[in-house]
Amino acid sequence: KRAADSAGCIVFSEPDNWMAWAEQLKLGDNPPSAERALELAVTNWTTAAFKSAEGHGHAFASIVGGLSGKASVIARRAVPQLFESFFPSDEPLDASRKPIAEMLFVVVAMGDGLSAVDLDILGQLLNILLSFGPSSTEYISILKDLEDVQDRVRSYANLSWSLDICEILAVLPVQSDAARAARLSFFHRILGQAQTFAHRLGPQDFLLMELLAKDFEVDQSSLDPLKRADDAQKFNVPEVDLDGKLIGIYTLAEAAGARAKASLEKMFPGITIEVNSDLVATEKLRNLARSADFFVFAWKSSSHAAFYCIKDELPTGEPIWAAGKGTASIMRALLDNIR
Repeated sequence: KRAADSAGCIVFSEPDNWMAWAEQLKLGDNPPSAERALELAVTNWTTAAFKSAEGHGHAFASIVGGLSGKASVIARRAVPQLFESFFPSDEPLDASRKPIAEMLFVVVAMGDGLSAVDLDILGQLLNILLSFGPSSTEYISILKDLEDVQDRVRSYANLSWSLDICEILAVLPVQSDAARAARLSFFHRILGQAQTFAHRLGPQDFLLMELLAKDFEVDQSSLDPLKRADDAQKFNVPEVDLDGKLIGIYTLAEAAGARAKASLEKMFPGITIEVNSDLVATEKLRNLARSADFFVFAWKSSSHAAFYCIKDELPTGEPIWAAGKGTASIMRALLDNIR
C-alpha cells in the first residue's frame, strides 16, 4: 500500500494479508517491507478469504508463481510460511487451495539447492496434490517434476525421503494406465540410482524396497542387483539387544505405522511394537508413552493434543522425532537412535 506523508513523500506500509503481500511483490514496491511482513504472517494473517472468494486461490497462485528477480527470491524464502498458513495440519483440505498447492510444488521443485526442509515440504505437497485426485495429465506432470528433483538429490542420505515418496505414490490411487506407468518408472528410477550406493544398503532398506515392490507389482528379483553375495549388508543392523523391549510409534498415517511395525518386528524378533493414532490424549496413549522403551513421534502426521500428552508422559520429556511421516522416515529415526 502507498500513502503520502505530510511532506508529500511516498510512504510504503507493510501488507497485512497474503493477497496484499503478493500484489506488493508483483509491483516491486519496497520488497524489504514484504519480507519483514512474513515474520507475522503465519500467526496474524488469515486465509479464510481464499475459501469464500471464488478464484482467489487461482489469482494468488498466478501472482506468486509468476514473480521474477528479487520478488521471486523473497517468495521462494516464504514457502515454509506459505505452506504452514494455507495447509495447517489441523484443518481439512478444500478445493480452493489446490492452485496454491500446485504453485508451491513447482516453486520448490524448480528451486536450486534443495534442503531437507524443501524435500519435506515437497513430500507433503505431493500427498496433498494426489489427495485432490489429479487428472492423468496432471499426475504425469507431477511425476516429471519429481524425477527432476530425484535426479538432483539422489544419495543414500536422502533414500528415506525417496522411499517415502514411492510409498505416497503406491498407496494413493491413479487415474489411468499412463499414470500407473509413470509411477512405476519412478520406482525403477530409485532402484537404478540405488546401485551407486548399494554397498551402504542394509536390511532395513531392503525390507522397505520389498514392500514397495509388492505395491508396484514388481518381481522381487528386481532388487537382486542391489544385494551382495557376501550378505555384508548386515553390518547396518544395530548391534543392540531389543528382546523384550517396547517400541511406541505415534502417527496419523496408519498405513505407514503398520508397515514400520511389520518391518521392525521382522528385523528384531522379540520386540513389541505398539502404533497409536489417537487424535486426543487418551489413557491408552498415556500408558504407551509412559511404558515405551523407545517412542517414535511422526510429528508431520500428528495432532497437537496428542503431542502434549506424549511429551508430558515420556520419562525423558522428548520422543524420537521422525523427519517425515512415511515408513522409511519412521524406521530411520528409530534405528539412528538405538545404534
